[in-house]
Amino acid sequence: YSLMTVPNLTAPKGHGAIPISITRAAAHGSPVEQSHSLYVMGRMIHREFGDNCFEELSYEGGQDVFCANDLFRGWCSLPRPPIYKLPNKIDAYTVVGGTIYVSSTTPGIGTYAFDTEIWKWRPAGNWCLPFSGKAEYVPELKLWIGLSATCPFHLCASDLSAVDFERPPTVHQTWVDFDMPKSWSLFQKDLINLGSGRFCVVKMFRSTMTPQGMGFSDDEDSDNDETLDFCDMIRWDFAVLTGIELVVASPGKLRMLKHMSKYHTFEDYAIRWVL
Repeated sequence: YSLMTVPNLTAPKGHGAIPISITRAAAHGSPVEQSHSLYVMGRMIHREFGDNCFEELSYEGGQDVFCANDLFRGWCSLPRPPIYKLPNKIDAYTVVGGTIYVSSTTPGIGTYAFDTEIWKWRPAGNWCLPFSGKAEYVPELKLWIGLSATCPFHLCASDLSAVDFERPPTVHQTWVDFDMPKSWSLFQKDLINLGSGRFCVVKMFRSTMTPQGMGFSDDEDSDNDETLDFCDMIRWDFAVLTGIELVVASPGKLRMLKHMSKYHTFEDYAIRWVL
């Protein structure tokens, strides 16, 4: 293994920037079998982006990074998503073949598609992708998997292989990966693809309750060493990580296997990025 630095972006993309990686067959006559591109776009428009709100970094696979000076071709600015024309943000995105799809839930915006071969945007439909955030294609299942946009961010599957301009994609199945208490407020989520139908669902919550609800007491007569002399509400942030696996149960039917959930409380720090 070896490491090398990646060139800096031409311009920052702001909090929640969207990274997308695409691998494709190399051009005829190329010494390598595959070429790779990393795309980064801002989730919403910012003044400091200028014309650099959407960029591509191309690099060749299979080369010796210690002798290939042109491994990275540098960042190239691409046409900005049409969604940026209005004050809204990208709410869902995915890749179908060599095409990037982005959706906004703002009424009247819909979904746009970017052809990475000809660098051109086109309207994909007046509907929205059925996901919240990114959706990942699982070749073993021939379906796209993501967090649902309508069922409190549960896991869902959809077939995007034949996207129709007139009809929105249908949800194949939905699963409850984690049933959260009503006192928990979800403020960040992500789906990490582990390969072969396995995922880690990352959900970060904010919860508020009284000290008594956390096991403390404000009773002055109590001799408990953990007695606290206050009655204010306590708010804290924490994460729940759930490992799941999707398998074929019968023709046209999937089953979710839930492996384990881990709970982690943040103290003086918080997770800002999940890679």
